Amino acid sequence: MSFRMIGKYLQDGSLVHKVNHRKQTPEDNLDDICSGFFNSVGLSKAELMSIFNDCVKIADQSYELAFIAELIITEVSEESAAIAVYHKAEEISETACDYYVLAGSILEYLQDLSWGLELYEKAIVIVEDDPDLFDCIFLAEVYCKNIPDYIRSRKLYELAEQCAITMKDFKYLADSILKNLNDEQWYLQLIEKAHSFNIFPIMMDDICMN
Repeated sequence: MSFRMIGKYLQDGSLVHKVNHRKQTPEDNLDDICSGFFNSVGLSKAELMSIFNDCVKIADQSYELAFIAELIITEVSEESAAIAVYHKAEEISETACDYYVLAGSILEYLQDLSWGLELYEKAIVIVEDDPDLFDCIFLAEVYCKNIPDYIRSRKLYELAEQCAITMKDFKYLADSILKNLNDEQWYLQLIEKAHSFNIFPIMMDDICMN
């Protein structure tokens, strides 16, 4: 999930490109970590761990802890400390998004396939109980690209189709299926459903013209 921001705006509206993380509050440092603005240059490993530990204490979102764990690995090389933070992130995870974002981070930074799959399975349990179009599509794409398990992916796409209710939903789903499953027949069926949403506007145009 790594990315870098080169500047941020302070409360007074001024733009800065560097801050003193030693003097910032844990809340500000956590914001910088999550936004990609955090910069470890000039900080010792001991100082970094002190900052990260303070951020862990106030973090109340799974993705926040995942960001911290990633920096512990990349900036301090303390994998055991990062694993402990990842476990705390799992403990507070609630949504499908929480679980699959955490799984992706663990797969990328720890290369722990077993743990990652376990978290993806938890996400799937949630979407099977309470389906969401974008969660289903995201997980289906994961199982196409990263696992791969095309049977599981297809089932997730089928679940996503049950959630589609707008023209954009069907088009988004169709494009994903074509790209990841290369299923042209299913793609065309979904595109036909997407186009069906244009029938009513056309009828109203005809009425107005008459």
